[in-house]
Amino acid sequence: MGAQIKFPFTGTRVGILIQRAAANGKLSIDDIGGVAHDTLNTGDTEVDAYNIPYMIATDLPPQDHVLTLTKVDSSVVSIQGFLVDDANGAQVLARLAIDYHHMFDDSRG
Repeated sequence: MGAQIKFPFTGTRVGILIQRAAANGKLSIDDIGGVAHDTLNTGDTEVDAYNIPYMIATDLPPQDHVLTLTKVDSSVVSIQGFLVDDANGAQVLARLAIDYHHMFDDSRG
């Protein structure tokens, strides 16, 4: 296992903005409130694109949660931001001004 991010949030939906590129690797979406999720392959030989939205959970109880993401191979995983609604169930998702690009590249200092 590689680098890990724990992202606390309050809301009913959460997603991430990712980069898809041939050199990118896999990201394990470990859990939200004890519920396991998929492994996301951010590698793609057909496209090199930024800020691709990937919704992780869309029907969470309106309370505090922690999203745990773990890099599972030696390739770069780039996350440009998080998508979270508010605890009141607002339908608009907002990009947080957080860039974790360097946090998942073990080759950088």
